[in-house]
Amino acid sequence: MALSEIQSIAKFLNRDELEIKLKMSGERLISAEIKAIACPECLVEIQKLKKNLREYSSRFSELPLPEGSHHSAMLIRELLLKARGQWTFPYKEVELCHCRNVATQIVDATIMGGVHNVSAIGEKTMAGTACGTCRPVTQLIIDFRLHSGDDDN
Repeated sequence: MALSEIQSIAKFLNRDELEIKLKMSGERLISAEIKAIACPECLVEIQKLKKNLREYSSRFSELPLPEGSHHSAMLIRELLLKARGQWTFPYKEVELCHCRNVATQIVDATIMGGVHNVSAIGEKTMAGTACGTCRPVTQLIIDFRLHSGDDDN
């Protein structure tokens, strides 16, 4: 079977940046290189990831995704889902709140930073505080970030 190379990158603001390079033969992981500029909690999660990569080297698609609502779990879920070709962010527009000119990236970063309630995101970013039509999209992103990779999502 031919070797394939996969590269995936996940970033959280200017704080954490993770990159993984995989060499695969079908479902079998041949090698993995992980680079990280990250907070201590993220580095702990990366150590768990390295252990899991060794354990699941013959069945990469079964590698468990980290659970939890901390940005480190969300970043590593994103990194792995991108590597698997399963990452589809639920909102494609650059601007999420048109009334207040709030970028989708700002709302997403707020969610990654630990704010998981639409009203609280409005307080932090002003998104959804005028007409409110973006509030369902904000909730969609919250649900996606907290549950991406779940079978029922």
